[in-house]
Amino acid sequence: MVFDLALLVFGLTTAWRAQATTTTVFAETMAASTVRPWTGTGCDNAWTVTSSGTSPFEQSTNWNYGSGNPCGMQFKQGTANLSSNMITATSAITATGSSGYAEFYMWADGLSTNTGWTFQLDAGSGYVTRLGELSGTNHGWQLYHYDL
Repeated sequence: MVFDLALLVFGLTTAWRAQATTTTVFAETMAASTVRPWTGTGCDNAWTVTSSGTSPFEQSTNWNYGSGNPCGMQFKQGTANLSSNMITATSAITATGSSGYAEFYMWADGLSTNTGWTFQLDAGSGYVTRLGELSGTNHGWQLYHYDL
């Protein structure tokens, strides 16, 4: 199973006297050069990488979608336990305002039954799954959007 992740953006909308303004509070275009295994460095933002055993995360060219750095994050061969292999932004992302969203592109290839991924957020009381594919669905680049 292979997952490629590219361009992660958190946007925030604040209303001020009936006029809404959208501000990007976090953007990640992944690494500028290949890193195998990836330990969370070399990107626009610092990342904390958790893995059981050898890290299944890599940064490599041809795995990115859209503009930005030439590399994307790839994940290979995880476990059934979601917390065994994770990446999280090292610094908290402040998301205060009247509304917000997270968007990212994902490519999934070589999946078998009961394999997949989750997008989880932690508002301070532990990680909660917000998006995911856990049925072994293979697809090319696809945009995912989650309203905060």
